[in-house]
Amino acid sequence: MASRSSETMTKMRHRARHSRRDLGPGGAARPRADCASVLDDVLLGELAEDVGRGPVAGLVRGFIDLVPRRLAAVRRAADSRDAMSLKEMSHSLEGSAAYVGAHRVVSTCRSLEAVASAGDLDAAKCLIDELDHALDAAVEALVARWLA
Repeated sequence: MASRSSETMTKMRHRARHSRRDLGPGGAARPRADCASVLDDVLLGELAEDVGRGPVAGLVRGFIDLVPRRLAAVRRAADSRDAMSLKEMSHSLEGSAAYVGAHRVVSTCRSLEAVASAGDLDAAKCLIDELDHALDAAVEALVARWLA
């Protein structure tokens, strides 16, 4: 069981890294799936072919469970005008979103990281609202596709 779990995590890391390479200029995601889609269904679909639907559903549940805490941490960092924490929290959420193929979330997190690096915390507030909407759409799509 431990080697199966290790193999699953290795494949997830590989696919997430590959997904991050599918970013265009400025960190905008170039989805391999339908452009109108919220998710890169190919990413999780290929993973499910390799490791099974159960581990992918577990990954999706884990992402969904962490979304409220991560978004709250991003909001707290912005509210306290802590650009470094905002950058770190955005980066962390970006990585998690890449694992599940939530390309709009990844793209928004990258933009948020950039404005946090530049110290533009007023622009960050607008992006956080955009991130909130992107997360809602991603969670809804993930539930429909993998947990329904």
